[in-house]
Amino acid sequence: MKSLKSNQTPKSTIFKNTIIVNTASFIEKAFFFILNIIIARYLSVEHFGQYSTALSYATFFSLMTDIGINVTLIRALNLEKEYEHEHFTNAFYLKLILSIAMYIIMSLSLLWTGYNRDVINLTLILGLVRIGNEFMRTYYAVDEAKQQFIFPSIINSLYVLLFFLGVVAVILLHGNYYHICLIRLVVVYVSIAFLTVHIFKKVQFKFQKALFITFIKDAMPFTTIAVLANLTFRINAIIISLMLGTTKVGFFSNSMLFIDTLAIIPGNLGRILIPTLYSALKKNDTSKFQFFFDVLSKYFGIVSFYIMLILFLYAENIVTTIFGNKYYDSAILLRIVAFSIPCIFNVASII
Repeated sequence: MKSLKSNQTPKSTIFKNTIIVNTASFIEKAFFFILNIIIARYLSVEHFGQYSTALSYATFFSLMTDIGINVTLIRALNLEKEYEHEHFTNAFYLKLILSIAMYIIMSLSLLWTGYNRDVINLTLILGLVRIGNEFMRTYYAVDEAKQQFIFPSIINSLYVLLFFLGVVAVILLHGNYYHICLIRLVVVYVSIAFLTVHIFKKVQFKFQKALFITFIKDAMPFTTIAVLANLTFRINAIIISLMLGTTKVGFFSNSMLFIDTLAIIPGNLGRILIPTLYSALKKNDTSKFQFFFDVLSKYFGIVSFYIMLILFLYAENIVTTIFGNKYYDSAILLRIVAFSIPCIFNVASII
């Protein structure tokens, strides 16, 4: 009986975590999807392009504050639980140092972009927002490493809901894109305050130089992957803005919104499976790796093919129905990026 129970427990835990994470992520992506539609329809094509450019520019630099820190933290907390405080301290210090450095680099780089004053100001605000989002994810990693998904899911859902209500209030009061960015800034740092109180009830700062150096070495492979992924997926909007102007970025962002939203499926799966697989690795149970790879590769391949087909065939109808005729040019871009869906639904990267 004990053996049967122990075999069932991991499966039931994964199922429960899947429900929690997918529900929270569905709320997050649904609200952000709707928010993007509302903002795109509310702003002019020119202003939405400026807003999208600022957000893309800020996102590119903010993602450089992670470079594998979160996944390294999850790995360390699973494989070396006795050093929980030290590893959190390592992740926090690295995140703080990189956040300050990247924000300074981002701010200075704006001088050579040729963006107008509005885009630069929006980028400076959204830079603080996106770096705040990355800090939130590091806090989430502490709970997720222990397969405790409820509190991060609740906080993240509340964050998205408050931002959604704030944008609705801005529109009702006839505000502009500055007000939208400032609302998001306030909501992010209120959320960080709650997360800080929650996390520091569990951990405290403990620094060991040897563990800090080891943590950096362990993060290096993840750093390489993170930087290459950022250069591949996030630099496109910046290149478009520099070559064709900020207005075109709005069309590109609308097409990429579908890809980012669909990426929730493999993304959530990774959040759930990675702690489970690290636990299996510590127990030398490598059979789980093969099992998950065989099963998920099959289903991901089928699902991603049909999603790609639908987006390619009905791109024009989808774009004009959701965003309006003024964003018709996004349809051809959606047809192109639809071919990336099978690559995104890739369980091999998780394994």
